[in-house]
Amino acid sequence: MGSTGDSPEKHALRLSLGCDAGKVRPPMPERTLEQRWRLLAASFRDGPEGREAAGRFGDGFRPALDLCCYALSHDVGLPPPEVDGEHLRELLRNLLPGRIEGGEPWRGDVPEVLGEFLKYTAAAETLSAGWQWATIVEDERGAYMAALRNGSRTRLGAASKQVPDRRPAPKLGRNEPCFCGSGKKYKQCCWKLT
Repeated sequence: MGSTGDSPEKHALRLSLGCDAGKVRPPMPERTLEQRWRLLAASFRDGPEGREAAGRFGDGFRPALDLCCYALSHDVGLPPPEVDGEHLRELLRNLLPGRIEGGEPWRGDVPEVLGEFLKYTAAAETLSAGWQWATIVEDERGAYMAALRNGSRTRLGAASKQVPDRRPAPKLGRNEPCFCGSGKKYKQCCWKLT
């Protein structure tokens, strides 16, 4: 279909997102930001760079890439041209470690997968920040691993434990003596008032 040999669906999505060369892009609505990152991730995964990376990283490639895509679209919340060094540092130091539970066998590969994905993204979006992104990902790998080892790190997206509502006193049955002390059954006394 398009100049990249995409399927009709991908080509239509590219056109709707303004991803073809020579188009001036309108401001990104919130709902298409995730679609844009997902399209880039799908193009990377299906392309030669992604297949080569999948061969290197094995079964952990796909979940690591999905995590990076989710964090970039939801936690960073910016389109590729607006992502800068500070955003990537925050992503590697806090956001990605916060999204990982800790038992995933691929958790150590996340910085390398992110680096490969960002290298592809910079080329696909013709961004000059590719070298800066690669340097930051390499420099922040140690901080990422240290954050993973920190057991008290902030967990993002973890559901908070809900405490069930409890009655302050045991439930009063209709046929029990009324709590007001009248000596009548509850159903003949105060229950009528409620």
